[in-house]
Amino acid sequence: MARYVAFALLVVLTACRSSADIEPAVTTSSRAPITLTVNEIHESIEASPPASGTFKDRRRSARLGEAAKSFLQTRLLAGGGSGTLNAVVTEATVIEHPRAKTSGFMDFFVSEPDADFEAELAVRLSITDGLGVETAFAEVKVARTRAVPEGLDVIEQDAISEALINDLLRQLDEQLTNTANDDLAAYKAF
Repeated sequence: MARYVAFALLVVLTACRSSADIEPAVTTSSRAPITLTVNEIHESIEASPPASGTFKDRRRSARLGEAAKSFLQTRLLAGGGSGTLNAVVTEATVIEHPRAKTSGFMDFFVSEPDADFEAELAVRLSITDGLGVETAFAEVKVARTRAVPEGLDVIEQDAISEALINDLLRQLDEQLTNTANDDLAAYKAF
């Protein structure tokens, strides 16, 4: 009898284990760093957690903020000069929104996403002189949405969230490059 209980417990634990591996978002860029004529760079997160949402939404949003900060640390480079660049993550949210389900007879035959992940990321770059007076600034905001297939466990949903964060950082990279070339061109080292 004890063997059957042990075997049943093993089967249940194996069935409940997720096979999804969570690949962390890549927080580096394939491009050369954006080098600005400043003495130092300060990266920070001032994004507040989402007011609405669940614990998972707050955890995923915090992960996006940390990934964005890490990305900015590798993407921005002080090239010498006077002043400071403040790179601030002002918004970092990943929120799960449930979708309306098909009901009735067709529900049995139709497989559709359970929810959408909506992610937004905003970064503010400001250059201050030695006295702390802001001399230039630029703002970048990117957003993406990704469908969450039905029947996924939390770990598989986290893997989708991490892939979304990765895509958002690639989009941020593109926008950051364009914004630095347009709005901070006078402060680019080369």
